[in-house]
Amino acid sequence: MGTVCVVGDYVVAMDPGAPVLRDAAVAIEQGRVIGLGPAREVIEAHRPELVVGGKGRVVVPGLIDAHVHSRERLAAFLFPDTVAPDEWMARYAMPYHASLDERAERVAVELQLATMALQGVSLYVEAGYVHLSAHLDALRRIRLRSILCPWLWDLPEFNRTSPDEVVRVADELERSVGEFKGRVSCGLAPISASTCSPELIREAKRVASERGWRIYVHAASTLSEVERVASRTGMTPIRYLESLGVLDRDTVLVHAVYLDSEDVSRIARSGSGVVVCPVSGAMKGKGLSVKGRYLELIRSGVRLCVGTDGGPSSRSFSPLRAAAFLALLLKDLSSDPAAFSSGSVLSLTTTSASEVAGVRGAGRITVGGPADLAVFDLRRSVGLLPLGDPVQALAYGDITSTAEHLIVAGEFVVRDHSLVGVDVEALLEEAQEVVEALR
Repeated sequence: MGTVCVVGDYVVAMDPGAPVLRDAAVAIEQGRVIGLGPAREVIEAHRPELVVGGKGRVVVPGLIDAHVHSRERLAAFLFPDTVAPDEWMARYAMPYHASLDERAERVAVELQLATMALQGVSLYVEAGYVHLSAHLDALRRIRLRSILCPWLWDLPEFNRTSPDEVVRVADELERSVGEFKGRVSCGLAPISASTCSPELIREAKRVASERGWRIYVHAASTLSEVERVASRTGMTPIRYLESLGVLDRDTVLVHAVYLDSEDVSRIARSGSGVVVCPVSGAMKGKGLSVKGRYLELIRSGVRLCVGTDGGPSSRSFSPLRAAAFLALLLKDLSSDPAAFSSGSVLSLTTTSASEVAGVRGAGRITVGGPADLAVFDLRRSVGLLPLGDPVQALAYGDITSTAEHLIVAGEFVVRDHSLVGVDVEALLEEAQEVVEALR
């Protein structure tokens, strides 16, 4: 494809130099942004082969979901919504995970990718795969960006990985993603301090550091995790991870609900990033409004963003919804509407998420940067009209339509509200068939 211009009433670039442009266009070619500015000027300068978007559209960077359990997609509405986290894990989640074969995981992942793409998500961090081939197959069909992380733990019975297997697992992953030419990158996911031996956590960090990867660790996610770590080590999960020497800028802590003030200081000193999954946490009754220290983390300079977690945890696949929920929670807890702005909501799913995940150029629209764009036709979401501030509309409004277009690395993944090259009806039929077998 030659040069494409994407036109909108607004382009929300998430770039400090040009945060919001009116009546603007983005020119893309060979996977990069080559022009950004007033629509007429961009079109005249680049003489595009194709122009998409137009009146009533808002163009934003492709959104980022920084924590996704893709293999859980089929269970989004299978588990009850009234059980506490420990029962949820033992009685429902683990039997589900143990029952998924390679085909079921492939269907789950493909459906998750389809769902995310239609929400305008261009990049996601996979929280832990079991069957790598299932994810590779899905990513060949639905061409999102991904950071793939293998599921690593050695204390529970299911899917154990011993410390001496980490190099082999990392080698397999690194070889496998080569075909994607940078669209898919790698990380390691030692699941948590309570499910991994210290040897496994240290080895995962060593292997990741040698390859320039990040590790993603569920940390202080549940009260039982905090209690188990304390009974074994006499420390909080954060202090324990610090004692293992694994807290630094290339470590990402997921959930981070049950922290004390010293934990916040440790995270801030280390430079570790934090991914909050607020809808998931609230759904499970974790007490975010009582235990969470998210404003304290932000005010301490901790890099923080959001994820949607797994389908049966949040029942939602929209990182924008997760970000808005967190913002509303923090406004209310602080009794300060200025505690969080609509621009900060978008940042949680774009620039801040890019910084936490370490994907250079993602989450913003800049000349020379990656051509990852989502286009929303606001005329299909009447609750957003008449339009005043497009950032507020996207952050808090009711987006009732799918993305009109999603462009990733310069290629259409969604075009005219439809997934490119994917028979969604057939995918849904196959997913229902697999779900019926799992019941």
